[in-house]
Amino acid sequence: MIATQGIQGIAFFEATACLTLLVLFIHLKRDNPGVFYKLWLFGWICLTLASFSELGYFFGYSASLQIMATASGIAALVLFLASIVQLTLGQNRFFWPMIWLSVLMAVTAGYYQSKSGPWGPARWESTILQSMICLASGWLLWRAASSVRGHGTKLLAGSFTLLALNNLNRPQWTFGEIHLLRFAFDHFLNASLGIGMIVLLLEAARTRSLEISEKMRQFTLLTASSSQSLALPVLLQKVLGQITGSLGVTHGIIRLKEGEADAAEFVCRASVGYTDSYLKQLDRMAASSPGLQAMIQEDCRVSRFEEEKDPKIRRAMADAGITQLISVPLRGKKGVVGVMNVGALPGKRFHEDELTYLVNVASFLGTTVENVNLFEQLKNVQQQWV
Repeated sequence: MIATQGIQGIAFFEATACLTLLVLFIHLKRDNPGVFYKLWLFGWICLTLASFSELGYFFGYSASLQIMATASGIAALVLFLASIVQLTLGQNRFFWPMIWLSVLMAVTAGYYQSKSGPWGPARWESTILQSMICLASGWLLWRAASSVRGHGTKLLAGSFTLLALNNLNRPQWTFGEIHLLRFAFDHFLNASLGIGMIVLLLEAARTRSLEISEKMRQFTLLTASSSQSLALPVLLQKVLGQITGSLGVTHGIIRLKEGEADAAEFVCRASVGYTDSYLKQLDRMAASSPGLQAMIQEDCRVSRFEEEKDPKIRRAMADAGITQLISVPLRGKKGVVGVMNVGALPGKRFHEDELTYLVNVASFLGTTVENVNLFEQLKNVQQQWV
């Protein structure tokens, strides 16, 4: 049992801070579906487990909790590094390999820590590994900070760098009489990692919100200036090009409804990225087809190639070379007048605000299509009476 309660208070502070930030990270998961965030969330769960294991160890429950704290802490740092690699160097599919690597590193660190015996100091092997991981994470973030607006990346990079420097001689300040100041600073830096990531996520969300607002403004100006001066197919082609370019995707197609009741079809009127052979095969889609009905029944339907159950949609996605297909119906005052599909190549992930942007654009575009059709009908009637 530790004679002074100072170190127990420090450990309690870290445990409660990690638990509070874990609740925030779980709450933000919906708006951050990327692989980097999943790795960070798993890492933070490991760090929270390490903090509570350390708290129990300092209250004298079991000496084996120190091994658990060391192993969980190493696993957390490995997952943090993997998350930062995803964030700064681009998304890839190394999700499960990094999970298994963190488990392997945790087992290795726990094995070396067990050699210190009960109530032993930190091992040099684990300390050097922790510092190397933190330095690598800090270096990647510092390199990326110059091209990213905001302070979240710099705060996170500084926390990792200071954590690496503070842990360089950890066995010396955990042997015998524990240095409370160094110990408290270490726990403060662990908490600051979570604060830095929260700031980074909020800044990224604010940037996306501003970008979406600007895209919506440009889209409104484009449709308002072209709806009466351009033919409908030309207008749709310009609008689709603006939408795909603003979202950073390569494929898009707009189909308009022709005919009524059972004879209704959705015909391609504008496309981006699709080959001529693909468009000839799927130029017309029956309104009664199950795939099209699924597209127009929801405000926004996200189809992923590996999860899609409709064989026709899977085959169409495979022919186009896309892994995600976003389907948004164009609704007018009298019902659905068309459907817009946006396809993305592997590696692209749509954020929730981007999907909301597509829904708003589709609603505005549906009304525009109705108005343009009405304007053309009035123009034809006027020409007949002249």
